Amino acid sequence: MWNSPYDLQVLKTLNLKWREFKIAQVKEVFFDMPEQNCLFFCFDGASRGNLGAGGFGFIGRDWKWDIVVAITCGIGVSTNFLAEIMAVLCTGEWEIANNFLKVCFRTDSSAAIVAFQNGKLPWIAITRWNKNCNKLQWSFVHS
Repeated sequence: MWNSPYDLQVLKTLNLKWREFKIAQVKEVFFDMPEQNCLFFCFDGASRGNLGAGGFGFIGRDWKWDIVVAITCGIGVSTNFLAEIMAVLCTGEWEIANNFLKVCFRTDSSAAIVAFQNGKLPWIAITRWNKNCNKLQWSFVHS
């Protein structure tokens, strides 16, 4: 329903209820290309409910914007925050295994960025991140 007089008349005649909705806005997004020999990873983690079936996905592009890798993974029961953390860890482990040591992570989770920058991670992630951190040159960008 678009709140036009015709729509309102039809709803009233048929004795139907309606609900309001927000109109989507198109936003332009720009990405800066990473420096040469650096990979750019966009990732996201989510769970169904904030304790529920969780998973994450990431896509990696090189400095020429060619897609290098795209991966999704289910992680079982988790929170949204833990799914974001696992996305960073698995991305870092993939990079190390494939000899890419300069990386830029882009995410919509400011909580995950702060956790990694301050080193205040869940106990389950600390050892894995320390292994990755010692081998990678990394940076985070918030979207």
